[in-house]
Amino acid sequence: MFKRVFIVFSTFGLFCSVLADGKTYPIVERDAIEEIEERGKNAEPIIKKKIEDAQNRFLNSTGEPLKPATKSYSYSIDPSYTVDRDIYYYDENTRQWKVLYPKGYKINPIDYITGFTPDIVVYNPCNKKESDFVENLIRNNPLNYMLVTTGCPVKNIKSNFQVFLLTKELKDKLKLKETVSVASIDKKNKVIVVKVYAVKGGR
Repeated sequence: MFKRVFIVFSTFGLFCSVLADGKTYPIVERDAIEEIEERGKNAEPIIKKKIEDAQNRFLNSTGEPLKPATKSYSYSIDPSYTVDRDIYYYDENTRQWKVLYPKGYKINPIDYITGFTPDIVVYNPCNKKESDFVENLIRNNPLNYMLVTTGCPVKNIKSNFQVFLLTKELKDKLKLKETVSVASIDKKNKVIVVKVYAVKGGR
């Protein structure tokens, strides 16, 4: 298919050269497929290197850093926020835009949670004591927890469960500073409760 296309273009180029002054000139063209293949071969090591670099960066990722807790404690977070502008919705009946939440309205996302939400467990799986603590914590109901890791390169994580790296956004929202931290939603009081456990024994 490609050869046919390039042959047509070569013929068209020759035709245009004839129209120009009535004379024909030799057109020296490199085989397009050869050129594409050569460029592909030249690009292969570059692409391979980029993929390897990306893989290495990921495998060495440790998530946002936290330090091990030296004492156990807990705190609550009110996730409410105030809207800084009117929030509108479209009313299908009147075919008009109406205000859903006026500027200054306070919204608590917990009010809109209807289903089950797992507790978030943040720990360092490279810390043997923390890893054992978390395994014991989730042993009976592993599906009730979401595991988030910090301080341990991905390549060194050994877990039978799906794990996530701690992001700056999650760290900031939950005001996390130490491990092991377990965050859960208290629907009755409409707050997020974070319990911090000091795991004895160090790393």
